[in-house]
Amino acid sequence: MSLRRQAVGLTIMHAVDVLQPLLILPYAAHVLGAQQFGVFAYAMAIGQLAATFVEYGFHWTAQRAAGAARNEPLVLATLFADVLLTKTALCFLITTVGLVAANSVLGISQPMFLCAMLTAFGGIVFPGWLLIGLERAWQAALATVSARICAFASFVLLVRSPEQVAFAVASQSAVPLVAGLVSLPLIRSIGVAGLRPVRLAGITTQLATAGPVSYTPLSSGY
Repeated sequence: MSLRRQAVGLTIMHAVDVLQPLLILPYAAHVLGAQQFGVFAYAMAIGQLAATFVEYGFHWTAQRAAGAARNEPLVLATLFADVLLTKTALCFLITTVGLVAANSVLGISQPMFLCAMLTAFGGIVFPGWLLIGLERAWQAALATVSARICAFASFVLLVRSPEQVAFAVASQSAVPLVAGLVSLPLIRSIGVAGLRPVRLAGITTQLATAGPVSYTPLSSGY
């Protein structure tokens, strides 16, 4: 892929991640009202924070490793499996802690917390780091644009009252999850071969490698 095409793909992906939430916010404020809009914004912030912990720096380290191993299918499969299972473990830990702390510490209900956690769940499924590392940013952009369009349409068409704030949170939080589902056929060639030989050592290696940059702020929006 040419450098220009890679740059265009990344630009489109990040632009739609910023613009779609900006288009949603005025409508959300109007439909949900001041109080429920505050609940919406707070829940989205919690979901984004959880997604940052689950991402754990893989958007830098795993992406770089994928680029270095683009011509080694077995290495890519193992890397994909290690990152997938490491993110899953982190997400399970954060979800468990969040459910315990939801009412008493976070101040939101457990169902609302789970709606917000769709962002983190989607971070497991969406292999944006892999597609970008393999210089297939346009495919990551295609998945992201498709997911953002679905989220925008579902929000505008289905969120009609303050009582639907949980659905509002879920529809926006599910963007990475939908992008992941859209991108699954795009990474079919990598397959799941790496899931069989994965070992605890691979997970600990990923944690140690990504640790130094694990809490770099993400650039994605709601």
